[in-house]
Amino acid sequence: MRLYFFFTCYFIATIHCSALTLEDAVKNLGAEAYKERNTAENFLWKQGLKAAKILRISVRSSDPEIATRARRILKKFEDGIFAHTSEENRQKLLEFSGLQKNRKYRYIENWFKEKKIDALESILFLYQKELKNGNKLSINFLFQDRNLIKTLIVNKSYQQLRILLRLKAVSGTVSPLINFVQTLKLTKDELNYQKQLYESNPSANSAKVLISLLIYTGDQKKALELIKKHGLYGSFKYELLMNGHYQLLLDNLPMQDLEKLGWQMTLARFSKNRKKYNEAKTEISKVPKKGNTWYHIQLFLINQEYEQAFSYSKKHSPEQYLKLLIAQRNYTQCHAYLEKNGSPKNILSYINNLNRSNDKLVAKKWLIRIDYPSLDDSTKKQFLKKAAHFLTTQEKFTFLTKYLKNHAFNQDLFSLSRYSSYLKKWWPALEEKDLAKRFYTLCSFFEKESSEEETERILKLGEKKLKAAVVTSARRVVQRIAQAEIRKKSLYDEILEFYQQKKWSKALDKLLEVQANKATFFSLYNQALCLKQLGKTKEAKERFITARLQLSSLSEKYQLITFLNKSGFENIAAEEALYVINIYSAENAYYHSEFLKLTIDHWLKLKQFDKAKRHWQVTIFRYLKFSKSAYSSSFFIANNYLAYIDLSQALEKRDVKTAMDICRTRIEFTVANTKFPARIIHLFKTHGFTKEAALLPAIVMKKIDQFLKAPTDIASLLNFWSWNAALLNYKLDLAEKRMLKSLRIAPEIGNHWDTLAEVYARQGRYKKAAEAMTAAVKFTPRKDFEERLKLFKEKAGK
Repeated sequence: MRLYFFFTCYFIATIHCSALTLEDAVKNLGAEAYKERNTAENFLWKQGLKAAKILRISVRSSDPEIATRARRILKKFEDGIFAHTSEENRQKLLEFSGLQKNRKYRYIENWFKEKKIDALESILFLYQKELKNGNKLSINFLFQDRNLIKTLIVNKSYQQLRILLRLKAVSGTVSPLINFVQTLKLTKDELNYQKQLYESNPSANSAKVLISLLIYTGDQKKALELIKKHGLYGSFKYELLMNGHYQLLLDNLPMQDLEKLGWQMTLARFSKNRKKYNEAKTEISKVPKKGNTWYHIQLFLINQEYEQAFSYSKKHSPEQYLKLLIAQRNYTQCHAYLEKNGSPKNILSYINNLNRSNDKLVAKKWLIRIDYPSLDDSTKKQFLKKAAHFLTTQEKFTFLTKYLKNHAFNQDLFSLSRYSSYLKKWWPALEEKDLAKRFYTLCSFFEKESSEEETERILKLGEKKLKAAVVTSARRVVQRIAQAEIRKKSLYDEILEFYQQKKWSKALDKLLEVQANKATFFSLYNQALCLKQLGKTKEAKERFITARLQLSSLSEKYQLITFLNKSGFENIAAEEALYVINIYSAENAYYHSEFLKLTIDHWLKLKQFDKAKRHWQVTIFRYLKFSKSAYSSSFFIANNYLAYIDLSQALEKRDVKTAMDICRTRIEFTVANTKFPARIIHLFKTHGFTKEAALLPAIVMKKIDQFLKAPTDIASLLNFWSWNAALLNYKLDLAEKRMLKSLRIAPEIGNHWDTLAEVYARQGRYKKAAEAMTAAVKFTPRKDFEERLKLFKEKAGK
């Protein structure tokens, strides 16, 4: 530190300065520092601050050369002080008012990285001090570090958690941390603290966190008073919406930009204020179309004005028109559009949205039409990924031949393919050069798709050409992957079995055994569930929080929620879905529509129809409205659920006429949510309306017939198997007729044959069922299909 300081002073002395007093000061400081080089660090620190002040005067010099050199030396000087001095002196440096704001932020961040939890209290102190000085530092790094939050909760560092919450509060935003504070029973203390903080400084920022805590503790009245007092309608619009304060929002959200106009328009519809609705619609129509087309279309969709959405997008944005057609599964018009506008970008957009297994034939038609040599590398790679998903083994080989035409066979293919079938076909074509390296790379990328036996065969094939070490390494990779996969599958099945038998202790032991290797979101959550069943509520609560804080994707959360449903924990599944909707942003509209369905079912079971409706409103606003990527059938599904809530309410009131009207006019049976007809039929039956339930299949099929404008179009018929599967219990003769018609047009779809076999089986015609299953196995070789074929043959033999 002393040497560093000495050399710093030496550099300072080399600055050419026109002001004699500055030069003398630097020289004197250098001499003094040299003379006292053996004294305590504290002296050097004091002299260091003097040097820093002198340098800051130099930074403001009118001579650009002096200013530039001074700035550079000052930076080195401050870095040196921060890197080599004590904690106390670091804090003094951070408090030093002359330090630039962005440099303070950097020092604080570096300090936090070193000290982690220990630094939190000092950071809070510094941050609050900076606020008093009129500076607002960026401390986002604190809230991006989810491991920090996790560590605090696992270690029960509640005081540090409070500090983190207060840091978030003074930075003026509301955090999901409030949920954890509530769960940890810190709410009362935190509420009192926030009340005191607000009373001492009744600002909008301090009010935000207090309002959030009041909402979470159920004091809606006080929260509403504070929202009105500080005009925080925009910050709490979702909470106000959830509690039905439409008119309040309507009167206080000014019509300034498109988003606010959208709120105005939709809120007016919710509150049935036709005048305000028309006013907002008129204002929106005046907004320039360029750059805002997607928003106009979203508004039509959210207000269930489908015809306007289609006509508007067709006129102003053909690309978005295509996305809407895809969302509605209207393949006939999709194909007509692509015939005229079949650019690679449009085709890729189309294929990307064909994410259901029964859409593969549609994708193939367009995959084989692309002129691949003319595409750029990025687009080629995207098409290759799609080909791997949609094509059969032989088709992949043909596709790759076309893809690789005039292009060298390279490692890119390995990282993109992930299919062992490519190995079989392309192994003979591999050149000797870099063979070992490529093979090892390939093995590591085939983790998910290669079966153990298949990879073993390929390893033997390559042994002659590869070094023994590489083959051994590759074997280890394959073995490790295979074992991990077996563990993963058996864990899920074993836990499910224990749950069904209500053996909570055994399930917990198994989960703890798995945790010894890795504490996954799934294992932690289920540990909490077992502890709860065993009466250990305190431990269960802590484990629940730890699980929720795991870095997990929405797909993992969805997997857990479906598992809970299967295990008989429907209420917990609904609560977890509600938590996900409230806390996490929309990574994927499909998952959020599924979570929406679960939570709505939860409220409907409790016969809380208003809450179900408001929850729909919040979700549709939060996840499906203001997002350019929200073009999906989720819009149609979500609007179906609004109708479903009204239908449930009508049946609960025994108003069967209104219920039937909703089915005829409001529910869209033509979208991708193919289980809807069965749900609705079941709903009528559970309320005792069996006569009306028997009429519904005909209404559904009539709507489908209206939708299918070109009945010979294979693509449009691809959805038939699932529609009919939903109707099997009600109209077997109708299902058989439909399936036979569909199979005459598209005989290569195994799922269609499987459904026909099911129809025959329910009619008791097992010989016919076996014939249909034979065709299903031929076109779609699947283990479950083979088992069903065996079963039907046995029954036919009897």
